[in-house]
Amino acid sequence: MKTRTTSRPRLELLEDRTTPTSFTFQEATGANAAAIQSVVDAFRTDLGTLNANTAGSVGSGRREINWDGVPDAQAAPSTLPADFFNTTSPRGVVLSTPGTGFQVSARTVINPSLFANLNNTYPQAFRAFSTRATSSLWRPGPAFP
Repeated sequence: MKTRTTSRPRLELLEDRTTPTSFTFQEATGANAAAIQSVVDAFRTDLGTLNANTAGSVGSGRREINWDGVPDAQAAPSTLPADFFNTTSPRGVVLSTPGTGFQVSARTVINPSLFANLNNTYPQAFRAFSTRATSSLWRPGPAFP
């Protein structure tokens, strides 16, 4: 009998927030990023003002993680420091995983792109929204035990 390992995201209370009484659902499909850009923009508008690279709590608005902003020196095949988006590029995020780390695909041909360092079929399997970089948690062994 096979046992399946599962992991659950862990939430940590960082500040008091009021729970909304209604929710807006956004959904889009398309052949490429341009085909869904209007829905992405509407979602961003619903979330509020961009608080880019603002350290600490700001109480409202949104933050965006710019995977393209990860330097190639910290991209695959290297692991991304878990606090990169809290210290190096402040976005208020500290990543955690039961695995061994995170990788972001490299932006240039200096390093293998789109996780070819993990499996040479991954560049065809993973498609990034920005076509420049994508991210993944990483652990040795099969991706789906």
